[in-house]
Amino acid sequence: MAWLLAGRKLTHGRAAPLPEPGERTRQQARARAEDVAARAGVRRIDAAALARFEAESDERSLYRFDVRTRQEYEAGHLEGWRWAPGGQLVQATDEYIGTRRARVVLADWDGVRALTTGAWLAQLGGHEVFVFAPPAVPVLVLGPEPVRVLQLRAGALEIAPRELAKALEAGAAVVFDVERRSAYEHRHVAGARFAVPDRLQEFTADVPASQHIVLASSDGVLARIVAAELGARTGRLVHALAGGTQAWAAARLPTGSGPEGVLTGDDDHWYSPYAHSDPAKRAAGFRQYLDWEIGLVAQLEREGDLGIRLVEPAAS
Repeated sequence: MAWLLAGRKLTHGRAAPLPEPGERTRQQARARAEDVAARAGVRRIDAAALARFEAESDERSLYRFDVRTRQEYEAGHLEGWRWAPGGQLVQATDEYIGTRRARVVLADWDGVRALTTGAWLAQLGGHEVFVFAPPAVPVLVLGPEPVRVLQLRAGALEIAPRELAKALEAGAAVVFDVERRSAYEHRHVAGARFAVPDRLQEFTADVPASQHIVLASSDGVLARIVAAELGARTGRLVHALAGGTQAWAAARLPTGSGPEGVLTGDDDHWYSPYAHSDPAKRAAGFRQYLDWEIGLVAQLEREGDLGIRLVEPAAS
């Protein structure tokens, strides 16, 4: 952020890994992580305690995270454990943990990353945080984290990208994008319009019966859910674009970008300054964010006890 504010440019697309730490460095990091985690109130648990937490998960929310790199996770992880990079788990906790006061169990294989992540999470004060040491010879599952999406039992009708392209060319379809506005402005089906799902009904009411109503989202998942709900509300056949905007673009069909076609704003969605293409707007957003960040301590003091408990620095 500061680099961009200074007028410099970023390099994109590089993925150069950091060198692996030596054993001495690893031991020092482990000792420091154990110290700060203990002072933050992070507790270690064994397999028996974890099994008890799992048995009680219907009454008490349980989240299990492997905080190693994606490559390490996909090379072998404990069954049922989700992947979450430690820094992001702390910075964007609400994207990973949906229940306050939940039990959060972290694991890695070097004893450093789980303890360090756990120490920060514990200081935030919203959850009970534990660290689990995997067994020496664990049963591992290969591959990426399985994605499970809760949706309506009645599935929505889908339309393939090229079939939709023909319908649009014939004037027989109209497309509404229900993804986030920032994603819509980045890329959407050419000629589509953007609206938040809750207000779709008022915009589709004027679509003639001779035209198909088609909903699009980034990967098609959200569009299927919203299409089924909109169809039930209106009694009309509502289709979802199969594979979403990603499949449309992969088929090399025409896309658009920018705010043209936006019918509503986002509901309670913070617009990241990084999303601005205008340097002046981006810089203003950066400064607004930094002012908020710097003022957090004073804000916490004004609002009183929010459960945040920062550990005191270790005595030198």
